[in-house]
Amino acid sequence: MSNPLSPLAMLATSMQAQPGVYALLLGSGVSTGAGVPTGWGVVTELVRRVAAVEDPASIEDAASDPEKWWHDHHGEPLGYSSLLEALAPTPATRQGLLADFFEPSDDEREQGIKTPSRGHLAIAELVKRGSVKVIVTTNFDRLMEQALDAVGIAPQVIARPEAVNGMKPLAHAPATVIKVHGDYLDLGSRNTPAELDQYPDEWVTLLARVFDEYGLIVSGWSAEWDTALVRLIESTPNRRYPLYWDARSRKGVNAQKLFATRSGHVIPTAGADEMFSDLSSALEVLDRLAEPPLTTAMAVARLKRYLPDPVHRIDLHDLVMGATDKVIEGVKNQPLSIDGLDAAALQDVLEAHREQSRQLCALLVTGAWHDPDGAHDRLWMDVLERLLDTSTTRLLGVPVQQLL
Repeated sequence: MSNPLSPLAMLATSMQAQPGVYALLLGSGVSTGAGVPTGWGVVTELVRRVAAVEDPASIEDAASDPEKWWHDHHGEPLGYSSLLEALAPTPATRQGLLADFFEPSDDEREQGIKTPSRGHLAIAELVKRGSVKVIVTTNFDRLMEQALDAVGIAPQVIARPEAVNGMKPLAHAPATVIKVHGDYLDLGSRNTPAELDQYPDEWVTLLARVFDEYGLIVSGWSAEWDTALVRLIESTPNRRYPLYWDARSRKGVNAQKLFATRSGHVIPTAGADEMFSDLSSALEVLDRLAEPPLTTAMAVARLKRYLPDPVHRIDLHDLVMGATDKVIEGVKNQPLSIDGLDAAALQDVLEAHREQSRQLCALLVTGAWHDPDGAHDRLWMDVLERLLDTSTTRLLGVPVQQLL
């Protein structure tokens, strides 16, 4: 029996063929790897700090069961909103209180802590290429928005239920980030079991539409606490597109039950960084396969656009080296040798190699002609050195000295 098809290959192929039909569901595991705490982690730490001041002897109890400690000492249910209102009643004090949890210090920024991770940046590239348009996240932080901004995408961010009524349709926005638990500076944020057991009607309507109309890629979400979100996914009537879930976060009982209900596919990966980086790379490979062959005229036109623009130095390098690789690959597949060949057969081989070299010759001639100041001399020399290394310069039809 043959091995089953790789879930990553299934997902990448589907996304490449139908851009924008998959939404992402991102949980705390996507951001904790970047050094950002969960919303509940923030609440627990703040309660511990309050206990250290009000009742130092009970600090361990506060850390182990913050809800009980808060209720026993303050007579009300513990929630992100009520706790912040008590500790920081104004926006300015609230921002100062939460900055240490979500905003990187200079040292942390240098170490890449509390900044967009490889996973965030890979997701941003997926959005930029049009593969993903909708991101549902339970995270309070703004790392996803920062990663999108870094690639020039300005998403509509829906962090409060009231914003749903005035939002752009999902299909018309360049990207939509739905923060179902709110933003870390928003007093409407949700994180306690009671808050996570029931969503406002606006959230229910919007999320039901997302889960009905889009395929779902889940990463970093355990499904252990957010019972309202679990019920919404379970109740989705249609199964237009499959569910994919990273292996690391789907180990819990709720996650496995939901996974089975939706007949999901596991992507075996160590975490969000690896999963989304691999997915982005796979899509790039499929894009290259789907591109029509680049004619010599098209290649020369691109080279002329790239030459004067420093922003396109990498594109210029890839264009020229891509043509070089084709020449070298052709020589490897059909070496130019007189052994066992008559004159006619040898001429056929030579003509084949000259044809394979035609595009590279045109790029080198055009590049050198339009680069009188020698800004790209290193590139032209690199091409010739690679050709010399594989003993292919004679295939260009002119001595190397004439090309220098």
